[in-house]
Amino acid sequence: MDYKTSKKPAAKVKLICFPYAGGGTHVFIPWQQLLHPHIELCIVQPPGRGSNFELAPFAEMTQLVDALKPELSSDLNGNYAVFDHSLGSRVALEVVRRAIHLGYRKPQHFVAPGSPGPKLPCLDKDCTSLNDAQFIQVIKELNGTPPEVLGNMELLELFLPTLRSDFYLAEQHKCEQSSLIAEHMTILSGKKDTITSAQLDSWHQFAVHSEIVLCEGVHFFIHSHSE
Repeated sequence: MDYKTSKKPAAKVKLICFPYAGGGTHVFIPWQQLLHPHIELCIVQPPGRGSNFELAPFAEMTQLVDALKPELSSDLNGNYAVFDHSLGSRVALEVVRRAIHLGYRKPQHFVAPGSPGPKLPCLDKDCTSLNDAQFIQVIKELNGTPPEVLGNMELLELFLPTLRSDFYLAEQHKCEQSSLIAEHMTILSGKKDTITSAQLDSWHQFAVHSEIVLCEGVHFFIHSHSE
């Protein structure tokens, strides 16, 4: 597993970022120039993409959490905040839940964009049962995959197993019991996303203090509103 950090010796808090389905470190690397010097950027790079392209993606959420735990253990024991998106919100939730169970600190802040609350399905449709052409159409409609991937059929076919695996994780994940994973939580959503207010509200039971903030844009608003 690969775990990217911006290495700021004077940092007082680490911002641990979990990408959306199909995403990797490239989603958050541009943020290095935007963050305060006291914030160190740490990005999870799941298998099947980027520098981890040769590693097979995980088929179960518990397997992914097991693999991430050793990489994140030192950061989870310090001052940290969490940012994620869509599927990344579910992965981050399970990593933090595992960490708290093992006696690690809660994050100072948990930001949950682009996902219904964990007790609800992450996706509004079954995508992994679709054939390749149908699945690719869904990916195009979400408008989150880089154009250079969508425009290159050979490259897209190489990346399909990772995308399908990520979507399978999203489809399978559902948290049956709520637990407090943070004192403070911000729930973000694009104003034109299909996620409803009721679906966002279900995040509230996972934090002591939480608020919903709506941003201009659709599901992948974090690309156009990184500031």
